[in-house]
Amino acid sequence: PRSLAALSDGTLLVAGAGGSTSDPGAWAMRVDDDGALLWSRRFGGERAHAVRVLANGDLLLVGGAGGVRTWLGRLGANGELRWSRTISQR
Repeated sequence: PRSLAALSDGTLLVAGAGGSTSDPGAWAMRVDDDGALLWSRRFGGERAHAVRVLANGDLLLVGGAGGVRTWLGRLGANGELRWSRTISQR
């Protein structure tokens, strides 16, 4: 895991990279206050380095790969991907 955020309902969001070393992909999971898994998601291609909780309860993952791309992914509170953007830094 690379990042951790506490949500107002007492749950925790953990984000990082999952999968193989050749295709790590961004990964996020949400656990309740007893540590029980609520959901776990993997998003291909990029690594997640940070997570932020937005005012409306959505979750923003920020990451990238190799210092040449930035990846942003916005998730709903249940882990559904609302949108994903990859931005080249060249």
